Amino acid sequence: MFKKKLIKNNKLMRGFSLLEILIYISVLVLVLFIVINTTLMMFDSYANIKMSQRINQTASGILERVVVETKWSRGLAVSGNVFNSDSGALVLSVVDDEGNFSEKKFFLEGSDLKMMEGVDVVTLNLPGVSVNRFYLSLVDNGISKLVKIEMDLSTQRKDIVKSETFYNSVVMREIY
Repeated sequence: MFKKKLIKNNKLMRGFSLLEILIYISVLVLVLFIVINTTLMMFDSYANIKMSQRINQTASGILERVVVETKWSRGLAVSGNVFNSDSGALVLSVVDDEGNFSEKKFFLEGSDLKMMEGVDVVTLNLPGVSVNRFYLSLVDNGISKLVKIEMDLSTQRKDIVKSETFYNSVVMREIY
């Protein structure tokens, strides 16, 4: 009876074999590989989403500003407008609160879209977002004028470049 207990205890005290340890280590490495790979994919997805958000936020801000200013302008300025070009320029005649006429100009300078009002120049795109194309076209039917806007925006993170094209059009209110 004493021998049976000793044999039983010996079997319990034997521990793991080398083969079992290798199997456990390989399973652990596989699980760690899956977890690390999933974490890296989540970081890449987050970075892509942030890039898309910055592009969309820039496009929304630029297009809203151009549309609002165009709608409330008195019309196109006599000179300075550049239509049907990838580096378009839109010059609007505006009237301030005191009744003074002035001009607002939207133009592409390098990879920044800028708005000039008097001597003040403001960059409309967010830092890190490039405006690659600001294409304007004018449709004039004699009664009203329509300005079509096409804009290509891009941003870059390491070796990943994300680009999108945005479209809008605006009817000039003070014309008709």
